[in-house]
Amino acid sequence: MQRFKAVGITLAALILVGGGCANGTTDNTTTDSEQDQPSVQTTTQKGAASEKVNPGIMITKAEPLGNRTLLVEFEVTDEANEVAEGYRMILSNEEVPEWPTKGYWYQLGRSHTSKEWKGLPLGKRYLRVCVVEDDVCAAYSEVMEVEVK
Repeated sequence: MQRFKAVGITLAALILVGGGCANGTTDNTTTDSEQDQPSVQTTTQKGAASEKVNPGIMITKAEPLGNRTLLVEFEVTDEANEVAEGYRMILSNEEVPEWPTKGYWYQLGRSHTSKEWKGLPLGKRYLRVCVVEDDVCAAYSEVMEVEVK
């Protein structure tokens, strides 16, 4: 049974990686002059995002903490955690953010499923978390729309 699970996860990863990733540059810059308190509004995006969604990873919280900081928490199944090298949080203007991104990103080790993410840009963005295998995003959570004010 374990062998079938491993084969299934490997095939899913190959399909996701084979779907292609857009080339782009990463813009991780922020300005210190904008000190408004962030607020977050979340909605689940439908359509193309659902095609690459893995039920093994799910964002459970994207809560504003003030000073352009979000507390992001997510859950991962034991199966997804077994194959993960870590997790990558992606925050972008793109409605369906994927790796590589033109937006912001933060990589966590496999034992971390939460982060106080500081210095984020103001305005509407889309948040997603992916399982990293062989330095690529093998599986994605659903997309959350986040408004940082």
